[in-house]
This record gives sequence, structure tokens and C-alpha cells, in this order.
Amino acid sequence: MTRLRIGVVGAGLIGQVEHIPNLERLSAFYEIVGIADASARIRMELERRGFRVCPDYRQLLDNELDALLVAAPDQYHAEITLAALDRGLNVFCEKPLCFSVAEAREIAATRDRVGQVVQVGWRLSLVGVAETAGPVSGWAPTGREPPGCTAATICTGQGADL
Repeated sequence: MTRLRIGVVGAGLIGQVEHIPNLERLSAFYEIVGIADASARIRMELERRGFRVCPDYRQLLDNELDALLVAAPDQYHAEITLAALDRGLNVFCEKPLCFSVAEAREIAATRDRVGQVVQVGWRLSLVGVAETAGPVSGWAPTGREPPGCTAATICTGQGADL
């Protein structure tokens, strides 16, 4: 079986607690090609643990990758996702994917143009809990996402059309 070559952008809390350990646990399926993080201290620790690291996601994109996992600070998600799509990569991006409908449209158009997948790590959309929690939280699943999530989830094919 060929393993998916994946790069990780962002090794903060969610990257270190969730994504990197999960990818390591599933190493039969995924090869972590490298990890980009702006923090020199985090990069040193990751290097000590045997990972290839770089300070900027653009350097990571220069590697042979199949996909990119984006766990960087929120304000960079759209920029990094677009750069990865432009390189022909599939993208898994932590929420929020972006902060505006205009950014969501650009990401969706780029995704469609390059024919790749963009998946947003919004747990409720991944596990089916949203339907159960809907009436309790005041949000009923009607094809529209809860407030604050619309732009992030439209690019995965969920939610209302733009």
C-alpha cells in the first residue's frame, strides 16, 4: 500500500495533541514529510523527535506532497489552503477555513479548478452529533450551518450554495 505523503502546517496545541500523534499512529497510511511552524523552539523539539521541519509553509510546499494538513493560526488558513490547492494538493484544514464569503468562494473556485478536496476539521460535521445536539442548542440541521461556520463548511460541499 502506498502511503499518503502529508505535510503539516502548524504544530501548536491542536497539531501536537491531535494531528501529529494521529498521523504517527496511522503511519501505515500516512508519511509525515515535514512540519512547518514559525516557532524556533517548537521546530527544535520536532527535529529532536525526528521530524523534518521548516519555518515557513512555502518551504514545506516545495516537497513532494499528496496533501496538506493546516493547523496554523486561524488568520492564515485561507492563504495556506489556496497555496496548497494551487500546488495540486488535497487539504484538510482546521476550522475556520476562512473569515468571509469572498474567501470561501475563492477557495471553492480554486478547489473546483484543480479538482482536489478541501475538508474542514469541524467535529460536529464529521461525527453526526450535530443532528442530536441541534434542538438542544437551538440549531436545527436545515441545510444551513450554525452561525460562524457557513464560510468554513461551504467548501466541503455542505451548507448553502454561494
